[in-house]
Amino acid sequence: MTRSGSLFSNFNRAIFIFVFGFFAAGCFLAAPLSFAKVDERKIGRNAQAYAHFMMGFIFDYQKQLDKGIEEYTEALEYTEDPAWIYLRIAKDYLNLRDCEKAKSYADKALELDPGLLEARQILVFIYTYESNYDKAISECKEILKLSPRNKTVFLSLADLLVLQGANEEAIDIYKRLIDEEELPLLYFNLGLIYTKTKQIDEAVGALKKAIELDSRFMPAYVSLGVIYELKKDADEAIYYYEEALKYDPLNVELYKQLSRLYFETGEQEKAEDRCRMILELYPKDIGSYINLVYLYNEDEKFDKSIGLLKEALALDLPDAYKLHLTLAGVYERADLIDDAEEAYKEAIQQEPDNDLLYFYLGCFYEQRGRREKASGQFAKAIKINPKNVDALNYLGYMYAEDGIKLDEAIGMLKTAIEIEPDNGAYIDSLGWAYFKKGDIDKAFELILRASSLLEDSVIYDHLGDIYYKRGLKDKAREQWQKALSINPDEEKVKEKIERLKDE
Repeated sequence: MTRSGSLFSNFNRAIFIFVFGFFAAGCFLAAPLSFAKVDERKIGRNAQAYAHFMMGFIFDYQKQLDKGIEEYTEALEYTEDPAWIYLRIAKDYLNLRDCEKAKSYADKALELDPGLLEARQILVFIYTYESNYDKAISECKEILKLSPRNKTVFLSLADLLVLQGANEEAIDIYKRLIDEEELPLLYFNLGLIYTKTKQIDEAVGALKKAIELDSRFMPAYVSLGVIYELKKDADEAIYYYEEALKYDPLNVELYKQLSRLYFETGEQEKAEDRCRMILELYPKDIGSYINLVYLYNEDEKFDKSIGLLKEALALDLPDAYKLHLTLAGVYERADLIDDAEEAYKEAIQQEPDNDLLYFYLGCFYEQRGRREKASGQFAKAIKINPKNVDALNYLGYMYAEDGIKLDEAIGMLKTAIEIEPDNGAYIDSLGWAYFKKGDIDKAFELILRASSLLEDSVIYDHLGDIYYKRGLKDKAREQWQKALSINPDEEKVKEKIERLKDE
């Protein structure tokens, strides 16, 4: 089954964004300041300044921010105290995603009035956006000097400390906030930090406390499910994911996680049921068709797999080539070789510029001894994507095995190694091409290096052949025996060892 990583990756990302959303959202509101409280004296007694300021406010309300900035800029010509106008311009530029100008005007506002908390909030947001966490933290601390009980800023500070890696300081902030008021969100965020710092028991305790305070706190159930998966406790993970589903019954990622876990614990029917639920909710979810096919294939229910895929293909879904590709694999397992070939070709017809599809068809041909057709497909894959390392290696090795086009093979394999310099299989292939060309010393150098990177029966077999070519029969036997220890079914290697007895 295709393992869905999105739930796990979302969980990991949550460590970095779980609180700051409260603060960031405020920065991008069209008019977050309360202008009803602005005293005319803050703008200055000049009627023109006040008129331009209020026109700017009206344009902001209408979300015509460029015009708002023009009016505020006009107001600056007449005002005696421009700090609030600078702040308003900074807000507008931030909403326009022009962080550089927003920062400039926020700085100007603070030069005139260091107590403007909202100007510092703008700077916190910008510095965080720029990954300048030291400055963002410094601004948070300045805000807290002026507003020491500002919980939102404490939460933002804790989030920034996590981003900076100062997890213990963030934990201390959460503990202080919890001492003042026990809220499920505080325990939840604390649980995430404990998870990040691998304090798993503490994480579980905090997340369970969040659920105790709010039994419908779905993210806590999901997080506990993830933690129990990390602890290899599938039963507990299943329990918490199922609980989460009660409060978010349309969450496709939860169904995918549950399907995989049920499959891993041998509960095939429940695994299939969860896949079916996804398809009932999202009938165009191609991944769930493929996962369900995987489940059927495990029980060799190939007819059911084929029927399901044909049912999906009839829906004319986007990326239908994936269904054709999966169908080709099912036909192969069911030994319906002609049908498999046609399914591969159908996938290519759907997606003719996808180099991987030509590669898969090439592998299909090569595994059935149709080497000329295989080399043609690999060549097409490389033409579309000259950096398709698997095709480069496969075709280069085929040429080396057949002792043909050796210079071309060496060129392709060198390209593959440039892309993946420590890939033992590719290095072995290049060494084998040199062996077939007669450059034994170069072949030995490369294949010996390959053996240090990868334990593989083919590499040891090749190394044995080189030692034999050099007349070092005992060393050749040693390498061939290593090959057999990895793959006892290598009949040709057994024959080589047997022949040594007669020499």
